[in-house]
Amino acid sequence: MKRAAYIVPGFSHKTSEPPYQAFAEAFAVRSIEPVLIDIGWRRQGIHGYLREARAAVLARPAEEPYFFGFSMGAMCLLGMEPEVMPRAQILCSLMGLWREDQPYQQWYMRAWAWRIYLGRRKPSYPWRDGMPLPRTIFVYGEREARIIHPRVRAARDDRFPGSETVVVPGARHAIGEPAYVRAVVGLIATL
Repeated sequence: MKRAAYIVPGFSHKTSEPPYQAFAEAFAVRSIEPVLIDIGWRRQGIHGYLREARAAVLARPAEEPYFFGFSMGAMCLLGMEPEVMPRAQILCSLMGLWREDQPYQQWYMRAWAWRIYLGRRKPSYPWRDGMPLPRTIFVYGEREARIIHPRVRAARDDRFPGSETVVVPGARHAIGEPAYVRAVVGLIATL
């Protein structure tokens, strides 16, 4: 496969849902083959999600990979680096659940993180010392951006210099909102 977009949905979502189908179609229009990856979200924890995403991506290698993920799906794809370096990545509503984010998380995020880590060690941000960075676009809903602690956003900015951030007006942490879908389809058209 020459050009492929690996699409991983958010926690408990499926790629058969309409927003993910719209994103797959937008990639196909750009002659980038969509590879839809469904994760078995039940009872395996973050390390299992990361393993499952890695296996699915490595099973269908591409010369020119692109990443698209929402929430926990974005975290799964980000965990692939540097093993697979995408040409570009769109990370929507990326969860701030890395080990480095923990001191800055609000109490309810720490409680939820405890549940998905199943008592295991939390993964760290992938480090890229001396490596070229892919084009990285972070997308957040306006109504969720207020709850993302400024330190979490700063950590992402520190690790992704030159990254772009798009805030979708009026949107929540919901990939299916029409404004969110339109914004993402527009971003895919720029790849």
